[in-house]
This record gives sequence, structure tokens and C-alpha cells, in this order.
Amino acid sequence: TYVSSYYHCFSGAQKAETAANRICKVLKVNQENERLMEEYERLASDLLEWIRRTMPWLESRVTDNSLAGVQKKLEEYRTY
Repeated sequence: TYVSSYYHCFSGAQKAETAANRICKVLKVNQENERLMEEYERLASDLLEWIRRTMPWLESRVTDNSLAGVQKKLEEYRTY
């Protein structure tokens, strides 16, 4: 029954190791999700800032009614 004692001891250790490995995997996935959420928040705030800066330019419909003025506005739009 030494054999059965060893079996139970090693069996319990294997189960604990398996559980620990699963917990580590869950924690890694959770950390990656946190990183992705932070990156999303950063990108979203950058986009909102870009929209805030760009809206006045898009709303500006004033030209000087000359060929040069229209070409300048068209070039600005192309680089946009």
C-alpha cells in the first residue's frame, strides 16, 4: 500500500499542476484582453481628436471663386 500512497500523492500533484496551468492560461488571456482594451481606448480617443480637428476644415466651404482657389481646395482635399 506504499504504492497506493505514492499513486494518490502523485495523482493529486498532477491535478494541482493541471489546475495551475489552466489558471496561468486564463490570466494570460485576461492580460491580453486588458492590453487590447487599453489600445482600443487609445485609438478611439485619437480618432475622436482627429475628427474634432478635421471637422472645421470639412465644414469650410469658402473659396475665392477663382481657378487657383478651386485648385488649391481640390489639392487640400486630395492630401486629406
